[in-house]
Amino acid sequence: MRKLFVFFTLITFLVHSKAKCDNVVVKGDTLRTIFFSPFDKYPSIVKLREKLKDYSTNCTEDNCSFLSTWKIVDNRLMLTNIKNCECNQKKQSANLSDLFGDRLQKGMLCADWYTGEIWVTKDQPNSWGGMFAASFPRETRLIIKKGIVISVKKFVYPKPVKNSYYNNTDSLHKFIYTHINWNKFPNLPEHSRWEYFSFDQDAKGYLINLKQMENARSYEIYDKDQMEEIKRVAGLLQWPLYYLHGQPVRSYIAFSISLSKEMKDKFARPD
Repeated sequence: MRKLFVFFTLITFLVHSKAKCDNVVVKGDTLRTIFFSPFDKYPSIVKLREKLKDYSTNCTEDNCSFLSTWKIVDNRLMLTNIKNCECNQKKQSANLSDLFGDRLQKGMLCADWYTGEIWVTKDQPNSWGGMFAASFPRETRLIIKKGIVISVKKFVYPKPVKNSYYNNTDSLHKFIYTHINWNKFPNLPEHSRWEYFSFDQDAKGYLINLKQMENARSYEIYDKDQMEEIKRVAGLLQWPLYYLHGQPVRSYIAFSISLSKEMKDKFARPD
């Protein structure tokens, strides 16, 4: 049985340095940062990492140098503590006074160097689009200007559709073979000859932009009308659509089908 190939490509490319596993307390609720940290733009981050080098870990779950906790206090983003990464078995808590001296305000450090967005969540990912490229059912976006939080907005995304053919080759093939107009394919090979096609997703998850993958072990090149029929049937397929940072995470999807007399005899509906 041929496998169903689904490749996820994010429209947002995420570049990862360290210091990614921060916590941010928003109105008493502790959330986790998603791939970003206020320390990403900290001018002395190299020296800070060196001072905290034994706080780090190489585990892929955290991919960070240390665990920072931030809190919004009087609309300012304040660092309240630094601990070792959760995967590090040695439990430590840094002395902020030793690290930042008289820059502290009531024992906290204002992220006055940071301008930009920070996305946080308390949910587990509902999809992984590749290494460190997850999507989440809910997110909160913080917009910060020189350490001042000027906007806090929550995003709740639609639930991804569920169907029988997503990640199930047999169900996918049955759907295609029972919906296709076989009369448009008069000269079919007797037995299975697998053709590979690729698609993108539209804003609702339906498949668009059909392409035949000629360099992927394809045997047949279909004419224009036949390609339109394959495109029509593929357009009935709705793939789960996920979101990241307020935008849909579009997927690149590829799968194989076999348009043969064998499949026509098995699945074609009576006229």
